[in-house]
Amino acid sequence: MSKHRYLKHGILVCVIFLGVILTSACSNRSNTSAGITVLTEILLPDTLLETSGLFCDNHNIYTLNDSGNLSEIYALNHTGKLSAQISVEAKNVDWEALASDGKNFYIGDFGNNAGNRKDLRILIHNVDKKQTSQHTFTYANDGDVANINEPQSRQYKAHDQDAEALVLKGDDLIMFSKSWKTGIASVYRIETTSTNQILTPTASIAGLPGIITGADWDEHKQQFIIVGYKVNTFSVRPFISLLDAQYNVTRTEYLKGFGQVEGVCSTNGELWFTQEKLPFYPAKLVNIALK
Repeated sequence: MSKHRYLKHGILVCVIFLGVILTSACSNRSNTSAGITVLTEILLPDTLLETSGLFCDNHNIYTLNDSGNLSEIYALNHTGKLSAQISVEAKNVDWEALASDGKNFYIGDFGNNAGNRKDLRILIHNVDKKQTSQHTFTYANDGDVANINEPQSRQYKAHDQDAEALVLKGDDLIMFSKSWKTGIASVYRIETTSTNQILTPTASIAGLPGIITGADWDEHKQQFIIVGYKVNTFSVRPFISLLDAQYNVTRTEYLKGFGQVEGVCSTNGELWFTQEKLPFYPAKLVNIALK
């Protein structure tokens, strides 16, 4: 199930009533927050219209698409040109996040908007061996999700057992929840050596203006970088936040003029994020600097 049908329906309704206004507002790059400088905006190719996770190294920017798309990791150079594709031998149920340690890619196949998935997992793809393994997990409070027999439209925002953000910090993977119900994100520690885990939160994050859709860990600055959005009646309001190592929010800036921001990464002091295609919002790779 695509996680975006609910949002797309709302935005299409917005198009009917406020099309002219949205066209002007959404296309104005200068609308971005006063605390942010937009350095580069690159339109993504048609193969990446549903870009989700993001990971950067010194040479490339890696991304993937979410549910229903090909099981591929796409490498882009810093001008946005597609330089390579890496095939992964696993189904893309709902890929949402991407991390790497230089030898392996860690793919968060844990999109769970409706709260009824029983196959949540981290895929581990070894680049040299071209082999993929999986680590499965369940939530300790699995009984708190919405009734799986309810219509999907009623299950949105009825639980907190969804996620779209994953980072590698030290030897552990850190997953951030997409907390539809409470709005308070949970932090989960996933051991890279364990093949099956029952997850309980290790921390919670209060003070974010919306749900989390992407994250990265900046080792040099010892801080997490978070992106996400707040769902309004007819639109989304994206943001970027900085968290210290104890998950305290230290700064938040709104990404005005942008739409559904999905992934974020940091390398060489640069910040990049992706925007998924929606009406009036093309799929983009964006390079920004925080003032």
